[in-house]
Amino acid sequence: MANRFLVSTECPTCGAPLDFSEGTNALQCGYCNSNLLVTGRKQVLSYALMPQLDERHAVSLVGRARRERGELGRVRKRQLYFIPYYRLTGHDLRWEAESASDSEDVGSGDLLTEAALRLKGFQPREFMRSDLQLRDRYVEKNFIACQLKGASLYSLGMRPAVLPLTLFHKATLEALGKIVRVTISAEEALDRGLQTVGPQQLVYRQVLGRMLSVIYAPIWVVEAEQHGKISLALVDAISQSIYTLDAEPALYQILDQSLRTDLHTVGFRPLVCPNCGWDLPLQAEAIAFPCGSCGKMWLLDKADLIETVSEVATLAQHERHPSNHYLPFWKVQTSLPESPAFSFVLPAFRYRRLKLLVDLAAHLSRIRPTCAVSETAGEKGEKEEICYTSLAACFYDPDDAIRMVHFICSGMAAQSWYGAPLPVEEPFSTRQISLLWLPYWKQGAALNDPLTGRRLPLNLLI
Repeated sequence: MANRFLVSTECPTCGAPLDFSEGTNALQCGYCNSNLLVTGRKQVLSYALMPQLDERHAVSLVGRARRERGELGRVRKRQLYFIPYYRLTGHDLRWEAESASDSEDVGSGDLLTEAALRLKGFQPREFMRSDLQLRDRYVEKNFIACQLKGASLYSLGMRPAVLPLTLFHKATLEALGKIVRVTISAEEALDRGLQTVGPQQLVYRQVLGRMLSVIYAPIWVVEAEQHGKISLALVDAISQSIYTLDAEPALYQILDQSLRTDLHTVGFRPLVCPNCGWDLPLQAEAIAFPCGSCGKMWLLDKADLIETVSEVATLAQHERHPSNHYLPFWKVQTSLPESPAFSFVLPAFRYRRLKLLVDLAAHLSRIRPTCAVSETAGEKGEKEEICYTSLAACFYDPDDAIRMVHFICSGMAAQSWYGAPLPVEEPFSTRQISLLWLPYWKQGAALNDPLTGRRLPLNLLI
């Protein structure tokens, strides 16, 4: 599981200290008990680390290090800079080939199809049954967000794991030092963060739950001169370690570029229904919030709550269970060229074993479960027994659902799931995406699925 860093700020309602984990979408202030929606999801949010080393001690560290090397230079100036780093987290799903002879990369961006496999010299059916393995892992990468060559600044390391992040406030940081501009675009950062390394025999991959952010780390730059030569020392203002004593003055060309645009930061607003003002359920990492009053479902997108189609599957009276628990799924209706429409049912809840989610999605999409469905999550009347508080948190968004569709298709294409090979380009178009909650029975330490007979251990449900 990727580390979730702590973010420290103030409650917008009462001004009390407010701490929450990175990726939190809803929280409650421990002082005034205000329920707050955390906005900014799906944007590149900016955070900062505060310096723990002052100017005098930074100069002292550099002077001691130079004397140990036998250098006697004079300090010309010193300046605190806030250096930007990208941070990417996500859930990595991949098909990998086990055979050494099949080590060629079939592709990590385009949909893997039976036709594509044959073009690469594979025998699809045999390949899928014997050699293709599903792997899953959690992605966590960070790297510098500007072109500072020769500065020995590569990664944040684990500093945010022991120090809280603060929300980026331009005026606060500029009062302490200079903010270095991000020169690598978010698209380039995403491409870099998703690159694979090592000997894996990658066939296809998708990364779900992607979260890209920028963290500004404080670095002291101490300029010294000896025998007419100017060199820069870079000192970590948190760990007090020296990155280098011999950086070239040309670094100033990047360091002194002014910040041109405002950056996105976390925002807060009351966690209430935009339609009726009713309190929405407090679920920390949820991206969808059902209203228990008007029955509408709201999807968090950046700073807004957008109404989305939502359905809750119900069982016949004799099949109902007193401990029903509803898990969220995305129902994706697609159109295939020269083929009938097809519906995928994809898990939207968070689970520690990603492989189980893929297996469950493939199984449910195959059997196409049928059951009575209420129109909304908070419908009254005959469906009164369905309480919105029994709906589990929805973690994966519609974009993740589409990525999972591609991943499932890539793994099933060689088995002719659709009865015919899928085309290489633009294999399907999305007609509709909606939320569907399916009922599970809580029994002991597991959830039982009455539609498929599968059991999900509760300790793996996050």
